[in-house]
Amino acid sequence: MAFYTSSRDVRLNSDSNLKAKCMNMRREWEDSTFLLTHHLGNDDGSLKWGGRDFQDSARDLSIREGRFLEGNFRAMSGMWKHDSMDLEQYLSNSDGALRAVDDKQDYLLDESWHQVECYVGHEASGLCLDLDNGSSSNGTKVQGWSHMAGNPNQIWYLEKVNVNSVLSAWTLRNRKSGTYLDLSSGGSADGTKVQAWQQSVGEDNQRWFLTTQQEGSDAGLMFVTE
Repeated sequence: MAFYTSSRDVRLNSDSNLKAKCMNMRREWEDSTFLLTHHLGNDDGSLKWGGRDFQDSARDLSIREGRFLEGNFRAMSGMWKHDSMDLEQYLSNSDGALRAVDDKQDYLLDESWHQVECYVGHEASGLCLDLDNGSSSNGTKVQGWSHMAGNPNQIWYLEKVNVNSVLSAWTLRNRKSGTYLDLSSGGSADGTKVQAWQQSVGEDNQRWFLTTQQEGSDAGLMFVTE
C-alpha cells in the first residue's frame, strides 16, 4: 500500500535511517525502520536512489510533510547543494513494514476496481475462483476451476467497504447467485472453508483484503475484466 497515506510519525533517526509508524492490514500501527543508508547515495550533490551512505556527505537533513527527504549535499567541487527527494516514489508499506517498491511484496488492490465485475484467477495455476454449480444456497463451496469465458459462476462483483479509505477491505458478490464470498464462521484455522453466503452486512466473514503482486514474483491473484 502507499507509504505516505498509511504512515505517521515519519522521521530520521540518529543514523539517518527512516523510522515511522505504519498501519498493517489489521489497522494496527507498527513501528518500522527502513535503512535509507543502504539505498541512497550522493551523486555530485544530488540524492540518488540505488546508491549508499548518502549521510556521509550530507548535513541539515530533515523529513518534510511526512514524505520529502531534504538537506544539503556536498558536490565534487566541495560546494554544498540543496536537494530533496519524494520518498513516496520509492517506498511502500507492506502490512506494517516499510519496503522499497522494487522489493518483492504485495500491493493492495487500488480503488479503480471498485464496482467492477471480473474473474479472479490464480497466476501460477490459471484456475479461476468458481462458485460450485452457481448455487445460491448458503454454504455452497467456492473452488478453483478452469477459466470459462462468460460463465457467471466465475464472475465476481468487487466493492470496497469504505471507498474513502486506501486500507478498506472488499466484498465479492457472485453474478450468478448474488451471494458473497464468505469465510466460514470467520475462522482463523488453516483449512477453514471458503464458501458463498447471503449478504451479512457488517460481518467480517465477507470482508477481504485483495492484493496483487508485482511482475516477476511467484503466484498471486489476477483481476481480469471481461
